[in-house]
Amino acid sequence: MQKSSSFIFTIVLVVSIAFILLIAVLVMFHQIRIDPVAAMIKDKKDISLLLVVHEDGSPITTQVVIAHPNTKRIALFDIPHDLGAIIPKLKRVDAIRSLFENDGIEEYRDAIAQQLDYEIDYYFSIDTSNLQCLVDLLGGLYVFIPDPVEDNENKIYLPGGRALLDGEKLLSYFTYEKMTYGSQELASRYQEVVLQFLYRFGIQYSLFQDYSRFFQRCYNSDLDRRSMESLLKFLSKIDEDSMIQQRVLGTPRRVDVEGQQVELLFPHFEGQLLKDTVRQVRQTLEAGTAIPTGGKVTIELLNGTRRNGLANRSSELFESYGFEVIAVGNAESFDYERTTIIDRQGSPERARMVADSIGATVVETAPPEEEEQVETEDDENTQEEQPMPVEIEADVTVILGSDFDGWKVKNGR
Repeated sequence: MQKSSSFIFTIVLVVSIAFILLIAVLVMFHQIRIDPVAAMIKDKKDISLLLVVHEDGSPITTQVVIAHPNTKRIALFDIPHDLGAIIPKLKRVDAIRSLFENDGIEEYRDAIAQQLDYEIDYYFSIDTSNLQCLVDLLGGLYVFIPDPVEDNENKIYLPGGRALLDGEKLLSYFTYEKMTYGSQELASRYQEVVLQFLYRFGIQYSLFQDYSRFFQRCYNSDLDRRSMESLLKFLSKIDEDSMIQQRVLGTPRRVDVEGQQVELLFPHFEGQLLKDTVRQVRQTLEAGTAIPTGGKVTIELLNGTRRNGLANRSSELFESYGFEVIAVGNAESFDYERTTIIDRQGSPERARMVADSIGATVVETAPPEEEEQVETEDDENTQEEQPMPVEIEADVTVILGSDFDGWKVKNGR
């Protein structure tokens, strides 16, 4: 009888331990299953989010946000609403925003992911009224306004400089058209607001923990509560000062859409440039080496070929890679066969970075000081040579050769 009781006790104990282990495994599996964001952060994988601010069912701004846990860096790709794309469901070319307006954000996300050749993990959309409400709950957003705005007609008054804006003022800044001088400036403004919103939301994630049900009613997302909480905690740690800003570069063309002529933007090189930019940005975010100490790499861009306007046309390409083009002009010769990258400031890693972006292999270092012989003529027609130092402010000079096709150096690697 005693042996029987001991045996039964042993069986019960073993079954209990097995049951506890099973529960523990199920709990761990459940946590991982419902919180993939935490798993991505743990595995140091980049996290991507399609963020859309909309009004009356039409997007105002669309940003693809990519962040990497390894470096805490973040990049924003501005997706223009006039971006032209083939819409299979409609069997025609149309503005990509039509998918958001007619089919919803999931179809919209899939089409943008196809354009980028990059799978976007999650989506987050919010209308302007709810954005205003959330900004107020977060205590406002800090943004930089270049010039004060006093528009008596529309009753819009905005301070200049870095200012803390409440929800109403932020929407005025966000949508005020008279402040815009071009698509690049508008994209930059949108990206600044989106970054500040994400960062502020992140550092205030405790509010989301306490009032998650209320917050979740303010936006539309495929992030559940736990995943959103993990994302917000991560966003509170991002390096906001090293944001990488990107936008789609392309050529506007007029196309027929349902019997009307509409101007749409088509990405350069049939979209390959955009996809290449996404790949480079992802590598940059992971390695954290795109912007060396001292800020952006500055470039002097020179045309060394007989193709008119090559340097001008190529300036946007280099800026899309995160460089700053501060001078554009012609080289001293138009017979450069090979594109040449010249380090001007004794920083070869910057020159190599520029070279790698276009596949160039000719990288040189300029002497610390250059002198130019300037001829002057006196009253007796005698010539006198005087040395004149040449001030070169750019970090790198790029001389485009005939091997450059407007995107890459042919056979450069």
